Amino acid sequence: MSLKEEVIIVICTRLDSIRFPGKAIKPICGTKALDHLLNRIEASGLKTCLAVPKGQAEAFSSFLHFREDWLSLVEGNPESPLHRSLEALTYFVPTPKYFVRITHDDILIDTISLMEMLEETIKRKVGYAYSPDIMAGAGVEIISTENLAYACKARQEPAEFLSYFVKGTNCPNPAIYKYQPRKSICRPFNLCIDYKEDSILIEAVLRAIGKNATVDQICYYLDTHPYLLNINKQPELSIYTCAYNAE
Repeated sequence: MSLKEEVIIVICTRLDSIRFPGKAIKPICGTKALDHLLNRIEASGLKTCLAVPKGQAEAFSSFLHFREDWLSLVEGNPESPLHRSLEALTYFVPTPKYFVRITHDDILIDTISLMEMLEETIKRKVGYAYSPDIMAGAGVEIISTENLAYACKARQEPAEFLSYFVKGTNCPNPAIYKYQPRKSICRPFNLCIDYKEDSILIEAVLRAIGKNATVDQICYYLDTHPYLLNINKQPELSIYTCAYNAE
């Protein structure tokens, strides 16, 4: 089985994002956010699937101007990206062994890192791979289909954050790989679209250096123009509390 048959890119996306509604179709430098993402990952040559909630396929049909043999659109579980990802994978025959998880928050994917990370993941035969040091908005996760299937069977409730459930000692393949990308793109910058201010920052950067700027160029530009990072600067202190079955 070739790499293109073993691996599928799955992008879980929707229109009704709570913090920033409609961000997937938000124009950035005249191009929809999701189109920025698709333009960057098309170079990978890996088949790609937009996994959308049931009832939203028509809203995303405009993105199918990309090659039909490369991009697919699949409707699935409206509440759970975890289960919708598996539904997207089983759409393909044969079912791929791995999938590259990309969220519609991350539109500046570094394809070089993606392919290097994928090669190492398959060579090492791990169940989960991640790259926490890459600039936020440019990274991906790689997950084995068997781990995803196990997680979906073990958890019937909706789940948005797949990472919590597709890795660990209980999974069929518990091995984890931490990919270390080149230093030029390892930055604490946040170019992940979660709030409106994030999209304003990305627009400011891409207007200055071009919509097709590489992640290396983006990082260099922000290194030399650090005041732009005030646009979406987070509070100095954030307090999180995790609860399980809190109700």
